[in-house]
Formats: sequence, structure tokens, C-alpha cells
Amino acid sequence: MMEGPDSKVVPTLDSSTRALVGLRIAVGILFLIFGEYKVFGTKFTLGGGFEYWINRFLADGAYPFMVPVLKNFVLQFAKPIAFLVAYGELAIGLGLVLGFWFGRQAYVAWSTC
Repeated sequence: MMEGPDSKVVPTLDSSTRALVGLRIAVGILFLIFGEYKVFGTKFTLGGGFEYWINRFLADGAYPFMVPVLKNFVLQFAKPIAFLVAYGELAIGLGLVLGFWFGRQAYVAWSTC
């Protein structure tokens, strides 16, 4: 921590923190890209893409305890779950990318109290 003008505490970032912030933003951007593809394109949600990947996972050898859940629940409600997956992935990406800026302000506000 450094003393800034008007004796406010200004946080400093060491190299490992900077690396983690960069990693967080990079992973967030990846989630945003793939979430955007799923939300704004219809192939994953309405075109059967989600069901295709679940069926492929079942054919390639899913874990035995997951097979009944995937067959009897996930595939029965494939479209709503596909939308949950798509919007959830987009929300995770937004949280990771925007959390960098909002988290920093929250830290500064908390540390100045």
C-alpha cells in the first residue's frame, strides 16, 4: 500500500497479482466468446447442439452414476437446460471480466474505511 494524495490508501499490485488478473480477464474473454456464440446463435440452443454433445458424451462412455441423470433428466429438458448453460456461460464471462474493475473499486472502498 502507498499513501496517495490527500492521504488516501492506493493499493499496489505485485507481479503474481497482475498475472492472476491477466489470467482472470483472459478466461473471462474466452467465456464471453463461447457464451456469445451460444446465446446469439441458435445452433446450440434450438438447433440440437446441446443434445448432440450430451448424446456423444453418453456414447463415448459417461461416468456410470451420470448416465441415468443425463438420459432421464437432462435430455428430457434439453432446450431449457441449453438456455441455462448458454446464459450461465455468458454471465460467468461478464463476471470475470467486469469483476476486475468492480472488485478493484470495492477493495479500494473497503481499504479506505
